[in-house]
Amino acid sequence: TTMMHKTKSEREKYLQPPAGISQGDINENAVACMTYQERPRTPEDIRKYRRSANLEPGKRYQHPATMGDMDALKLDARTYGVTSKSSETTTSALLNQNVGVGTVGKLGYVKSERIYHTTNREPLGKSYKRGNPLPEKFEHGTPFGHAPGKVDETAKQVIFPSITQSTAASDAIYKKSHGTLAVSEQKSRGYDWGKHNIKPDTYVFGSKPQNIAFNGVSKSIADVMTTTEEDRGPVVIQRSVENFKDMGDVLGKTRALGLGAENTPDDFAFGRPSVLPSEFNVWGAAETITGEYGKEEDEKACYNDLGCSITPGFRNITTETRAFGVPSMRTDLPHVPPNKRSMADPMNYGDDVPARQLISPEDFSNMSVTPDDFNSVMVKEKVKVLFEKIGFKVEDEIFEFLYDVASEGQGGCSVHQFRTVLNDYLYSDETGTGNEWLQANGFYSQRK
Repeated sequence: TTMMHKTKSEREKYLQPPAGISQGDINENAVACMTYQERPRTPEDIRKYRRSANLEPGKRYQHPATMGDMDALKLDARTYGVTSKSSETTTSALLNQNVGVGTVGKLGYVKSERIYHTTNREPLGKSYKRGNPLPEKFEHGTPFGHAPGKVDETAKQVIFPSITQSTAASDAIYKKSHGTLAVSEQKSRGYDWGKHNIKPDTYVFGSKPQNIAFNGVSKSIADVMTTTEEDRGPVVIQRSVENFKDMGDVLGKTRALGLGAENTPDDFAFGRPSVLPSEFNVWGAAETITGEYGKEEDEKACYNDLGCSITPGFRNITTETRAFGVPSMRTDLPHVPPNKRSMADPMNYGDDVPARQLISPEDFSNMSVTPDDFNSVMVKEKVKVLFEKIGFKVEDEIFEFLYDVASEGQGGCSVHQFRTVLNDYLYSDETGTGNEWLQANGFYSQRK
């Protein structure tokens, strides 16, 4: 039998599976599109060679060759060594394992420990012995120092004493040691002002002129106001100071680097000229590119073959007024609407969107709805179903009237035309003038 005479299940055995990856349900929602499948993990026989296999917190580093042995040999469940019985060894026996049993054993242990220097100098439970002989009065536990008398101060007052009164002597010592003064206090250097009958609080130093101007600094600027540079004479300044000033940045000028070129003219060019004066007649790269043609040769080249093909057989010579070649915008070719055109078609048919719509796209462009769809003529039933689905449902009689007003007797209208008429009616109905609007547009006259 042929393939056509076989059943569907029999034919599927011989058919190859479709190419590509199945996208699942076509009607899947946005949540399914944004939910990604879990990435496949690295196989364990390859993962153990990676560095990340030993980066888990709290995990011991394992060599890649021994990673599989832990599970295969169950090494985590094994305990190495011999387990001792709880009754064999106690904590006291571990701490006193070198001490003998009984009084004789303890005396032997003490005798054996005397050979160590630290045992003699630092006996257990006693102070450190330095070998210094003490007076007899300290042999019986007499403390060092003098016994304090009866005091009323507590430990807190001793550590943090409170200053109840301040004397001039203590303040002077504090100012001398810390170099600090009170707020608005004048610094005193210990001068004997009374010897010269001077009161530092009111005395003013300097000579007082007859006329005080410029806030009391007229005497300081008198020479500047009454003399010139010639009267004052030349001012001698070190050359190093002027050189340092010249090395700074000046607004609008290049920075001087101290190379001795500050007196060069503005049109001065540094470096060696590429063409010496004796080599002006020698051809260079510029002459090779431009050439040195005469006036007649230039005119002949410009008017005869400039912009024209001079190869025989490739000259576009015609008496017609036309443009040769293929236009970049092919409005002469048949084409389908942009919303049904293939994305692999690079041809421009003259209906592509401008750059403005690419930057600021129109409303509903993401739904493949263009402004031309709102202006295209639609039949009455399609317009009614469309507006009822978006929530604008009116009575059949009023819809018929609104459709006739929007179509203007043309037998059909667009979505934009019907929307404009519907908005006018709904606005008048909300403001309470719906009947007046219907009467003004001839609704009641048509009913009669």
